[in-house]
Amino acid sequence: MGKKFIADYYDHYKPFDQLTTIGLETQDQLELSQNWKYHVRIDRLSKNKEGVYYICDYKTNSQLKAQEELDQDRQLAMYSLWVRQRYPDAKDVKLMWFFLAFDQEMISERNTEQLQKLKLDTESLIKEIEACENFPTEVNSLCNWCVYKSMCPAWKHDVELEAKTPKQFKDDDGVKLVDELAKLDSEKKITEDRIYQIKEDLIKFAQQKDLSVVFGTDNKATVKPYDKIEYPKTEEFVELLKKKGLFEELAVLNYSKFLSKILKREVDTDVLREIKTEQGWMVRLGKRKE
Repeated sequence: MGKKFIADYYDHYKPFDQLTTIGLETQDQLELSQNWKYHVRIDRLSKNKEGVYYICDYKTNSQLKAQEELDQDRQLAMYSLWVRQRYPDAKDVKLMWFFLAFDQEMISERNTEQLQKLKLDTESLIKEIEACENFPTEVNSLCNWCVYKSMCPAWKHDVELEAKTPKQFKDDDGVKLVDELAKLDSEKKITEDRIYQIKEDLIKFAQQKDLSVVFGTDNKATVKPYDKIEYPKTEEFVELLKKKGLFEELAVLNYSKFLSKILKREVDTDVLREIKTEQGWMVRLGKRKE
């Protein structure tokens, strides 16, 4: 893929005389209010003969981004503020993305009013972040580049284990508990799969023998049919239930969606007053390196 991207790019833009490169992987800071700074790291900064500057960003995405998404992009737009400050000769500044998998470039622009609003919004966001006292972890691929793992609840145990000898690792209480849980969970999965298969075999056995109860040494298994229904999961069917006066009686509150709205404070204050929030805990097993 890499070879193809480079070959297509070369064939498209040779002899590379469309733009003059001013900088690559820039390292600078955009000064904001209250001594805040925005890191400016532009893949490639270029200009044409008319004095228009281009902030170039190279993407290997497997999907093209929509123009609407690019027009809302914060990163390159903030870079353009730095370009306008650093290069007052700029007649204009354009944001350009090269989507290498598609051999396609896409451009977005911002006017002065939009950039001023973006700057204020960014400063407001910084203020909100600095005032925050609760930082829930969000584990993702960027954790591999994080320098704060020794302080992070999601990683500091792993950092502690790396410093231990093999014996200390094996004797760690956390390691023992997780290993035992994983062993029991694996056995539970095997047991559940076997129970399902035995029930299927019991149904077949009872059907063949025309039985409703199958006896064992100390227990018996009742095997009886029941009716299952399937209904269309469509808006039209929901509207039909509402029309017939059945929806309110049969509808069930979607707990996960309701919880999300409550936590984001997206529900009316009258509803929030009726809600009591209690902290719960959950344990989820996963692979050590995932």
